[in-house]
Amino acid sequence: MGLTSERLGVRLSVVPWVSDRRGIEVGLEPGHWRSLGALLAALHRVPVDTPGLRDLPSAGHDPEPLLLRLTELDRRLGAVGARPHATSAVADLETEDTGVGDPHVAALLRLWEAGRERVLAVGEVARTTAAESRAWADAPSVVAHTDPHPGNVLLADDEPGVWLVDWDDAALATPEWDLMFVVGGVLATPTPADQAAFVEGYGPARLDPVRLRYAQATRALHDFLDFADDVLATERLPEADRRWSVDVLAGQLSPDGLVAFALGEGGSDRLGA
Repeated sequence: MGLTSERLGVRLSVVPWVSDRRGIEVGLEPGHWRSLGALLAALHRVPVDTPGLRDLPSAGHDPEPLLLRLTELDRRLGAVGARPHATSAVADLETEDTGVGDPHVAALLRLWEAGRERVLAVGEVARTTAAESRAWADAPSVVAHTDPHPGNVLLADDEPGVWLVDWDDAALATPEWDLMFVVGGVLATPTPADQAAFVEGYGPARLDPVRLRYAQATRALHDFLDFADDVLATERLPEADRRWSVDVLAGQLSPDGLVAFALGEGGSDRLGA
């Protein structure tokens, strides 16, 4: 028996037990950022043709599936931002049995009314950056975690070391898919000192602005759509989970949320500066 096995359609894996101190709860010090940089640098140096890794999915640069989902969400919510009142949007939702009168659906409608134009603008960013052929012609491909936010970073108990967990979204991608988390906008706002420490561990890092914006835009859309779907899942998810999803959506639309970063309103395309 190996370190992984299939049970009832689910893959189980065995890994060493490590700390349960999550970066999102404890906070990352510069030493942790340095360790995270070294860890991601080692990951990005792994040959992509290594057996077992060459079959990883490719992140690519095709936003159309996400854009179709965005169009569908806009239809479901009745384009609230374009209407003076939400009553017609509520009627649209009522016909689809999504829980009209539910406070979390109502909160989603208010967020959509306030943020619809900005989220749709993120969709346009994804579309235009994907079409920048020069940015993708020589794009490097690395083994990427694609989700190294502080919630997936565990901190060592006796040193500023870190471990990365939740590798279910690992993919072959450009380095920007991992490095965007160091710029900010996804559950963290690293300081210049934090970013400088990361670069000490990772090495010199030049972010391609087009590929970075594409990664930020598609991540913002993916998260917004997934959490909006969770809010609308009135029969499938517990109320506490749906309430939490509303809070996450509000954070994404905040001045230091990923929507702002994807639109170029926050952060930069440089590290350690």
